[in-house]
Amino acid sequence: MKFSEVVDSLMEGKPISRTGWTGGKFLYLEKEHNWFVYYIKEDYEEDDYEEDDYEEITYRLDLKPEDVIANDWEIVDEIF
Repeated sequence: MKFSEVVDSLMEGKPISRTGWTGGKFLYLEKEHNWFVYYIKEDYEEDDYEEDDYEEITYRLDLKPEDVIANDWEIVDEIF
């Protein structure tokens, strides 16, 4: 998938990921608040966390240069 297709998919509300991202990480646009959300599956051993999921909200599309030029992007079919 080309990066332009990645951006188009995000703007359509489809969650996207890279096969190079480990642990079930994906990115989607939260349309109600108009921000991007990274979803990262984590296993916490600390008592402070009751769930094994983690979401990080960002106001911009935080991608590394290797993400932009990557060709292993995919639309995530099942997210939860």
